[in-house]
Amino acid sequence: MARSTAARRHEAFAHEYVRDHNGTRAYKVVYPKVTSDKVAGVNAARLLGNAKVKALVAQLEAAAAERVNVDIDELLRTSLALAHVDPADIFNPDGSMKTIHEIPRQARLAIVGFEVIEEFEGTGKKRRLVSRKIKPRLLDKNPSLDRLFRYEGMFREDNAQKADVIRQFMDAVSGRSRGLPVPPSRS
Repeated sequence: MARSTAARRHEAFAHEYVRDHNGTRAYKVVYPKVTSDKVAGVNAARLLGNAKVKALVAQLEAAAAERVNVDIDELLRTSLALAHVDPADIFNPDGSMKTIHEIPRQARLAIVGFEVIEEFEGTGKKRRLVSRKIKPRLLDKNPSLDRLFRYEGMFREDNAQKADVIRQFMDAVSGRSRGLPVPPSRS
């Protein structure tokens, strides 16, 4: 009976871990009596080293990727497209910004937001809009380049990096990383 309880907890841990790749948090959810982050982190790392847990995590991640219909080739193509975005594609030759529908899809993927600056003249009922400036905020290219370098094995000191490419891309796409490089998971 103790074995089946442990197996159920290992499975619950794997499901929690796949949600955000935070082993400490996942361990504390499955083992609520553990309140220390340090203890939870050490035990999460131990569980992630367990072959059965590791296989279940890989299976759950593959199922998640399949549900969103993503494969490694598509992820690599998107990372490559983001790495090659030219900001000039967003602007007309006169320096004005193109309308959103005139911007090529590849360049639109790199836009993470807009800053709108409006200047007004007058007050009250006499207030009128004098100018509106729209500045696009672009995704940092470095994470896309970093993922491609890792996939190609250009960082030899970290042999586990090819396995992290999909997770890092999914984090970036889902907004969890906010376009910033995702540090390797330690738990």
